[in-house]
Amino acid sequence: MHLPIWAVILLSLLFSFLAAVGVNLQKLSMTKEEASSTSRPPYFQPLWLLGLSVIALDAVGDFIFIGMAPQSLLVPLGALSLGFNFILAPIFHNEVVTLGIVVATAIVYCGTIVTVLFAPKDKSDYDLEDIRLFAMNPQFLWFELFSVFFACGTFFLGATKGYGPGHYCALAGCFGGQTLLLAKCLSELLLNAVLNDDFSDWTGSPIPYFMVIAMVGCLLTQLNFLNTGLRKFEALRVGPMYQCFFIVFGITGGLVFFQEYHYMTWKDLIIYSVGIIILLVGVAVLVRQRAVASSPNDETLFRDNSSDSLLEGADIEENENSDGLSIREQDQPSIQQQILDAEASEIQEGSHPEMIIT
Repeated sequence: MHLPIWAVILLSLLFSFLAAVGVNLQKLSMTKEEASSTSRPPYFQPLWLLGLSVIALDAVGDFIFIGMAPQSLLVPLGALSLGFNFILAPIFHNEVVTLGIVVATAIVYCGTIVTVLFAPKDKSDYDLEDIRLFAMNPQFLWFELFSVFFACGTFFLGATKGYGPGHYCALAGCFGGQTLLLAKCLSELLLNAVLNDDFSDWTGSPIPYFMVIAMVGCLLTQLNFLNTGLRKFEALRVGPMYQCFFIVFGITGGLVFFQEYHYMTWKDLIIYSVGIIILLVGVAVLVRQRAVASSPNDETLFRDNSSDSLLEGADIEENENSDGLSIREQDQPSIQQQILDAEASEIQEGSHPEMIIT
């Protein structure tokens, strides 16, 4: 027996809050570790493991709830975690929350409300044969091909030009969309087996177990890129960007694979798309506001400027002497000295004997 849609939505929001707490706990652990004399891996940090446990609890809840509602309905709800994040980030990390960030978050919430109101509410139960047919859909195959090229291209750009927050968030969101899609398929198979007391899909085919392996691999890759981004950049900057990519890949995967657009009218589809655009615009504004608040001179989201900063610092250090004056300043005589030199030259070259007072 499935829970009502409103109950699934409320429970999803609760677990989304838990996920925000877990992510901030992990970032707090990594920040403290970098500030200390020791340098332990994340898996040996108790606070990081606590955050991982909270995230794992959220993953279990998401795994259950994703099989009870359309994927295109639940994915936009993840954007509401941005509101939780901008409340928690100042508490955990003393990060600044400006008025612009609050306004941008409000835009995200408005877009999310619109998408939830006009998202498909009905869904069917799927068995392994349905999953096979969905996987053979040409639209889904094109989507998977695009995802592969997107991930490879982003990884190549990051490896050649240096990783910025955009690279980490794009890769984490792309693999997160694949993780969510596989989790949705497995949840459907598990709920169908439990509710119908028929486990033939799990005992008669190895496909569900291959899907489990693929889901775990995508999840670990997703967490690796996300945690690396959180370690190098602010949570209020990484969180919105990650949610943006995750929402795009998560919604597209659900609409294309499970063909959830069949449960929507043209009016619903148009307004739903407008809501997604509003949501993504809010996320973009939020990222921009966070970037301005954290580093007004750094407008680049897809480049790691730490190396440039080191080079600039080295140039300045080389040009400074013990008195704190740069070489360029040393080469130029002082203003007072210039005036004295000019007066001496004027007396020496331009004065006449009769002008000298005796």
